[in-house]
Amino acid sequence: MRTRGLVTGFVCMAALGGVGCAASGPAFQKVTAPTGKSVIYAYRSSSIMGAAIQPAVHCGSDSAVLSRGGYHPFVVDPGAVTCSASTESTAEVNVDAKPGEENYLRESIGVGFFVGRPHLKVMDKQTGEQEASDCKLQ
Repeated sequence: MRTRGLVTGFVCMAALGGVGCAASGPAFQKVTAPTGKSVIYAYRSSSIMGAAIQPAVHCGSDSAVLSRGGYHPFVVDPGAVTCSASTESTAEVNVDAKPGEENYLRESIGVGFFVGRPHLKVMDKQTGEQEASDCKLQ
């Protein structure tokens, strides 16, 4: 009986151990897009909600996995750029990328049936810049 309790405790601690994993790269810095290109900053808040779930975010032909508190700059061609993330469901948004402009895309994880579901939202520049400034490069 005591062994069962120890095993259960160990499993719980091991499962929660991954919850604290957060981005550990350099602090947020804007990138300079080459002439005729646009930048989409995909970022994820440091919220503990869904911290163990890290679906890849795809924008155009590039992708990046974001930990909580992480961001990734996607340098893209102008036009409609489809960004997506998937677990048991897929979130997809279109970003209207204009040459020389910055766009901000917030990823969050919500409740799912078996695993957390990704949510993507295009943010206005002021809000996106403010929220992404707390993130670290992935």
